[in-house]
Amino acid sequence: MAEVETFIQNYQHRLIHEKGIYLSVALSRCKILLDGQNEDHCQLSFINYPKFPMKTELLKTEIEQLARSLMTQFHQNRLVINYPDETLMLEADSEKLDAGIEKTGW
Repeated sequence: MAEVETFIQNYQHRLIHEKGIYLSVALSRCKILLDGQNEDHCQLSFINYPKFPMKTELLKTEIEQLARSLMTQFHQNRLVINYPDETLMLEADSEKLDAGIEKTGW
């Protein structure tokens, strides 16, 4: 989890200095459970910080860019973003299933 924290903080630093964008992130440890699948994960929550407000479209764009960077850095195949108005799944390889899901026949 410390590696994820460091990566996000470095990403935020670049975002502030390159674009003047302040992307506030809450980071939590969690588990994903699905029919035999039991995996440790990180959950990120984002705040449209009132001192540095962003339009919703820009906020979503910046969240998705950070998500893609995290996927690349940590070799993740799949990532889900839950917005208040939609759910978005980012996938590196849509044909590849997690081992826990393959074992259960999903």
